[in-house]
Amino acid sequence: MFLKFRGKNASLSTKLNKPLVLIGLIFIFLLSSVVLIRGEQRIHMLVHSKSENITQNIMLAVKNNPSQVNLLRIISALAVKDNIVRLGLIHKQSQLLIADNDHAKIQKPFIETVSAEEALFLNTLLLRDDKHQEFKINQFAYQVNVLHLIDPAVNRLRPYLIFLKYDTTADVALVHKEIAYFIVISGFGILFMLFSVYLILQKILIKPLAVISQILTAQKNSTQQLALPTNLNDELGLLAQQYNELNTEKMNQAIELKKAKEAAECAAVTKTEFLATMTHEIRTPMNGVLGMSELLSATTLDVKQRDYMNTIISSGQLLLTIINDILDYSKLEAGKVELESAAFSMPALIEGVLVVLRTTILKNIELKLDYPIDCPTYFIGDTAKIRQIMFPEFV
Repeated sequence: MFLKFRGKNASLSTKLNKPLVLIGLIFIFLLSSVVLIRGEQRIHMLVHSKSENITQNIMLAVKNNPSQVNLLRIISALAVKDNIVRLGLIHKQSQLLIADNDHAKIQKPFIETVSAEEALFLNTLLLRDDKHQEFKINQFAYQVNVLHLIDPAVNRLRPYLIFLKYDTTADVALVHKEIAYFIVISGFGILFMLFSVYLILQKILIKPLAVISQILTAQKNSTQQLALPTNLNDELGLLAQQYNELNTEKMNQAIELKKAKEAAECAAVTKTEFLATMTHEIRTPMNGVLGMSELLSATTLDVKQRDYMNTIISSGQLLLTIINDILDYSKLEAGKVELESAAFSMPALIEGVLVVLRTTILKNIELKLDYPIDCPTYFIGDTAKIRQIMFPEFV
């Protein structure tokens, strides 16, 4: 099971295994380089060892019989071993070949019996007094060793050079074969390691993360609190525990907020019902007062009495308007405001508002209505709401 992520990589396993693969490849490359270098060193030691053995064999063989015939027999016998291409014995002073596995080159100047490429190296080496010298051209390794033998002509020790030309093709192929085996075995080892790491990651990381991902996905579509498993004694378990605590705190806050909202809504409903009840209770006797005032105004009254009566009626109407405003506010909070739709005369409505203001609030101010004749006179609307708008504007 994989955890899918957005991006170039398909899974967390891929992201974790890529560095392991890279480290494995680097490890194989470094070890292959070490094996190759050790192989080259082994070939070098092998050629050097053969050269030393040949030198010791020649010295032991000619100790009792230093004749040229004996030298030729020894050189020929040693040259047939392993991958020796050429083996020769050179008189250092005269540079003549005393013995060689190619008998046709004996008693010839040594430089004339080698290739031009080999001569470039040997011209310098033959003049040195080093006991051991070596060089390599392509697949051939060359060794030049100095030894002292009895010269039959003068019956004294003279310096001689042993020239060894060795073909390393077979040894190099063997080293390359070993490197190939090593790479194959290392590759299988790294694959096994990656597979083991993959299984371990699946058990301790990928599967727990997949479970957490599934629970979080289900939480989006669920109204209930879903807890993450906390049976892991590691960072994932700690993360799940912290998430559960945070989620629990969040759910508790949501519950408290819901309770507070319900309490506020209940208080608002209670206030609205109280205002509606109170305005209704106040408006009932107020209508009675206005009704009796209108009946009283219909009787015979003098000018002063009628003026008082009109003030009582206007003040009562204004108070009733305020009561209606309170009721409308309670309806507005409850979302139950309804607008009437009836035809009315705008000049008459404004004049009615001015009559109330003249007799109550603005007694010492002369108010006159100048309504333009080119403006519409009749409209359709809620006259009570329009009065509520006009009173604050005039006052």
